Parts: sequence; C-alpha cells; structure tokens
Amino acid sequence: MLKAKTVWQQSETFYDGVISILKAVDGVIEATIIEVPYGTKTVGINRFYQAKTAGSDVKMVVSIPYNKKVHQTDLVEIHDFETDEKEIYRIDMLQVKDTAPRSIWLTLVGVPIKYDDNRT
Repeated sequence: MLKAKTVWQQSETFYDGVISILKAVDGVIEATIIEVPYGTKTVGINRFYQAKTAGSDVKMVVSIPYNKKVHQTDLVEIHDFETDEKEIYRIDMLQVKDTAPRSIWLTLVGVPIKYDDNRT
C-alpha cells in the first residue's frame, strides 16, 4: 500500500523585536509603511559570499511575517532595545519562504548615506 509523503515545514518565530519598514525618496524618509515583529536568521556562507562578490556587505538576515506591503526598494529601521539605538538598513534581497507561518526573509545591508527623517 502506498503512503503519503510527509511534508515538513520549517517553523518560524518572530521574537527578536520589531522593525519598521520605511518609504524613502531622494534621501528623505517620508513615512513608516508598517511595523512588524522579526526574527534574526544566521547568515549562511553561500549568501555571505554571493553578496560579497556582488559588492554588498550583508549586515543581517531577518524573517518577518508574510505581507504584500514590503518591497525590495524599501528601507528597514531596527530599534535595538538593549542599547536604545536605531539603525537603518537597505533591503538587498527579499525571499518569500514557505514556512509555518509563511514568512519573508530580508537580507539587509548598510546604507552609506544619512537620511533626513520627515515622518510625522
């Protein structure tokens, strides 16, 4: 008798904090699109060297719950609750993952310019 193949989905958690997805135009942060919880991922050696050969310096990889409001052209602001510092990153790569629950992995790189904050 044939048995159905068991499909294992990777479990995803978002317990590391909250990030803000920002909309910026011409060096000016215009608005916060959405604030979502995130989980920090380990940067694999393949992803690290692919980014290096492409000229990017990967700072971190985070996973967030799936939504359609996040685009690769957006910026990410991470607020570190331990040091109370805010850091802005650019999304270098956006990958939709079939995890439980469905998630998006964001590869973040540093931004070389200082953005003016015009959020209200």
